[in-house]
Amino acid sequence: SNPEFVRLLYRHILLREAGQSEVDFHAANLQSGMTRVTLASNFLNTREFREGTQARLNAFLVFASLLMRGPSPTEHAARIAELQAGKTVLQVIEGLTSSQEFTTLLN
Repeated sequence: SNPEFVRLLYRHILLREAGQSEVDFHAANLQSGMTRVTLASNFLNTREFREGTQARLNAFLVFASLLMRGPSPTEHAARIAELQAGKTVLQVIEGLTSSQEFTTLLN
């Protein structure tokens, strides 16, 4: 159902439970013709996502895609802090691709 989909977006994108008024608002948008893809895209472009979840997700994805492993808790926390302090994802990538670990993977 639309309300269940909205709750799923809150849980998995914003990492929190939705309030009933939030569920009602977004479910009404879906009922009025907004697509689920558009709604999910809107969630990914919210300030709440960019300032919270996105840094955690990007920090994990950079390690997984470049080093083919998940980060340690310390590495993950450090990358999140860098991203939240204003470092771009490209700068984090550049740091990892200049590491000995990445160089070893290429050989």
